[in-house]
Amino acid sequence: MKNIKTFFSVFIAILSVNTTSEITNSLSKSLSEDVNILGCVNPLYPKLNLKFNSDQINASRMDVTSNGAISLKDEVSITINDGRIKASSAHYDPNSGSISSIKEGNIYYLDSYFGFLSGSFNKNSKEIRLEKGSTFLRPRNILIQYESLEGTMDSYLHFKNTNLTTCTDIKNGWEIKADNISIDDIAKRGHIENLKLQVRGKTIVSLPYLPFPATNDRLTGLLEPDIGITSDGADIYLPYFWVLSEKSDITIAPRFIEDKGAGIEANFRYVTNTKGENYVDFIFFPHDKEFKKQYGQTDDQRWAYKIKDFRKYKNINFYVNWSKSSDAMVLLDLPSDLVNIANQRDHYLPQSILITAEFGNLGINISKQGYQSLNPFIKNGYIKNPEINLNYSRYNPRFSYFANIEYTDFKIDKPIKSISFAKGGTRMISKIGVETNNAIGFLDVEFNGHIISKKYNLDGIANKSFSKNIPTTSLSISSTFKQFSPLGRFIATPKIIYSKTSYKNQSSDPIFDLHPRDGSNLNIFNQRLFYGKDRIPDQEFIMGSLRWQGYFTNQNKMLFELYKINEIKNSKILNEMLLKDLSRDNQTGFELRFDSGLINTFLMTNYSQKKDHINFGNMGLSINLPETQISTSRKFRRYVPLIGTENELDYIDLSINQNLSQGYKFIGGISKDLKSKKNLETFFGIEFENCCIAYRIFCI
Repeated sequence: MKNIKTFFSVFIAILSVNTTSEITNSLSKSLSEDVNILGCVNPLYPKLNLKFNSDQINASRMDVTSNGAISLKDEVSITINDGRIKASSAHYDPNSGSISSIKEGNIYYLDSYFGFLSGSFNKNSKEIRLEKGSTFLRPRNILIQYESLEGTMDSYLHFKNTNLTTCTDIKNGWEIKADNISIDDIAKRGHIENLKLQVRGKTIVSLPYLPFPATNDRLTGLLEPDIGITSDGADIYLPYFWVLSEKSDITIAPRFIEDKGAGIEANFRYVTNTKGENYVDFIFFPHDKEFKKQYGQTDDQRWAYKIKDFRKYKNINFYVNWSKSSDAMVLLDLPSDLVNIANQRDHYLPQSILITAEFGNLGINISKQGYQSLNPFIKNGYIKNPEINLNYSRYNPRFSYFANIEYTDFKIDKPIKSISFAKGGTRMISKIGVETNNAIGFLDVEFNGHIISKKYNLDGIANKSFSKNIPTTSLSISSTFKQFSPLGRFIATPKIIYSKTSYKNQSSDPIFDLHPRDGSNLNIFNQRLFYGKDRIPDQEFIMGSLRWQGYFTNQNKMLFELYKINEIKNSKILNEMLLKDLSRDNQTGFELRFDSGLINTFLMTNYSQKKDHINFGNMGLSINLPETQISTSRKFRRYVPLIGTENELDYIDLSINQNLSQGYKFIGGISKDLKSKKNLETFFGIEFENCCIAYRIFCI
């Protein structure tokens, strides 16, 4: 079933107004330039050049009274510090700096405008009293209409009986009506009393009191509210930002979803002695009215949290990445723009704690690691509690050696009673090896040799363990050629690799953390354990590759790599895992990338000569035009380990953003599984944004 969703947001720009913003350039932009930014610059008040003599006074008629004051009439112009006053008439006392009895006046001060029917202003104290006028604060594009305005420029302003907006057309935009608006520039805070937020003439929110920060600085106060209409009804979001210290703050956001109920979200940020990102995110809905209906659950309480922390003390590092949720679907059902617990495509929540320490060439890692599945049909699996890793390495330009020992205790998280063979246990893996790197003429020769030893002890099996030693060797010969020309810089790197990993029967070994780690069939580009640490495939092959990189003077970049692999013998481990009898194969592949300001594209593929088909492919194209952004990609892969005997992934993604006139934009996208011919995701709709309103209507 398709869902039609509408997102509608109202941004109250006054919440971060600072009335003392400085002029950063000459205020002489044309009217045509002002109105060219999605209606975000009010064309009624064009920018002016404010470089005037502060003692300049002009009028069609000037009369000096007995006390030295000056009566001004018709085309009155009085310059003040950082601005100018224009009026039909005024009374000016040069001794006190008082400008009183101003009629039909206009004040341009710094980058703001004040228009009024009558009022007064003091050049020395900057005290101001205005009646029945409007104020335009250009730094925030805010237009305020008022019955009266009192205060002191650069210090405090108080508006009575006001209307506030950023829109030139209120009928199709938004407006705030309030009894009072106060802006205290000294305290850098303000408040609105008895406000009503109206959108297209209809009142949406009424509040008796609303505080806000009156500055761009980091201050406590309410942030812009979000009001949305979704398939779950109205979605109202009211965030409050609270500064705790110079190094910490918290955002608390009460949230109401019409069909689900009320809840709260929070984001706590803090800085430690590292540059790491540290935060605590939390979402809580005590009663989700739709949860029981959708999933048949008896408990309708829903929550999720995430803790991410990184600290450092001398040579010791401490990491925490821990998240948990009440159920697997909560982050899909309650998506948030504030918290960063997981995105909608994540398959699990990490739950890990890691301590690392370095003592010269010796490193020690101690960790606890687990995962919570975000798939309701998949259990959480094993917990590493603990894992201890010791590694020693000594690297020299020509000869290096290394040793690593890893001990892990695996425990089953929420055992499955129907699966009796799922057992925990311990595993110890050691890796000892040497590596040489020598330059022979224009050739770079590298040799790597190491032995991996595995040993298991399973729970419930007395006096029995599994152990084996698996040697691996590899030899690499390469060279680098560089060329410089008026077109740019170009680098070519040819390489030949021979690699062999001996066969050891591992069918009796348990599988604790089996998973693929990159997109190739045989992990030809490095020596990482492609199939996890419980299955190390035997392999022997020769590979030749040529890598070419171009860095052009016009900032374009290009990469091309071609490789060919000849397997000397087939892999018994792979045959056991895939339940196939695959003989040795020769494979060819290439990678192509091009990056420019307008077009980014890539293509990667691997072709099997024996099977006469493509093992995997990945291609993509993105076009970035001034008014149009298009991106598409396709991913294909055969023989994905542990998914099935005849398994294949083949899907395509396409998205487009097209700017339309007057702030409108068309958005659309599709993700389709080409193997099953099913749409994974499809959406299209219209998005609109200007200084008044932002909303999105789309169908999925």
